[in-house]
Amino acid sequence: TVKAGLKTDASGAITGTIIVNSSRAVLYASSGEDYASAARQAAQATRLALNAAR
Repeated sequence: TVKAGLKTDASGAITGTIIVNSSRAVLYASSGEDYASAARQAAQATRLALNAAR
């Protein structure tokens, strides 16, 4: 999960950075006609997960 990759200091504040690679989720979101829509949904889901972990 995203939270598992975060480092926090003694006060609980997030420190440092993480690098996220979601290319596989986007590339293989669909192999059909709906690829653009499915890829967009995969990218948005990743963004939401990252923002929720802040």
